[in-house]
Amino acid sequence: MLSVIFYGILMVMFLLGLAVLLLSKNAIKAVMGLAVMTTALNVFLVSLGYVKGGTAPIFFDVSFTTKAADPIPQALTLTSIVIDIALTALALGFAVYLFKKTGSVDLRDMRRLRG
Repeated sequence: MLSVIFYGILMVMFLLGLAVLLLSKNAIKAVMGLAVMTTALNVFLVSLGYVKGGTAPIFFDVSFTTKAADPIPQALTLTSIVIDIALTALALGFAVYLFKKTGSVDLRDMRRLRG
């Protein structure tokens, strides 16, 4: 029951980030919505590797019958965090460029940047 509530909260968090990303006219708010979405996704990936009563997947002096957490979702999450940082930096760089050229961070003003 608790996992259903946990996954429900993650889904709501992801959908709120998606709504902010799609409905916001402010570039900074859109980047924040993207960050909320990726945070929910990262927490979901980490939760996939959780094993109740499991140990870290380091097998020194441990029998192979011991339950261990799955390390693959953790590795994917680390990769996702690095990609998220790069994507956020790029999007904020676009927002700064938009502000320098138009004087605002309104995404509707990007049309004036053509050519």
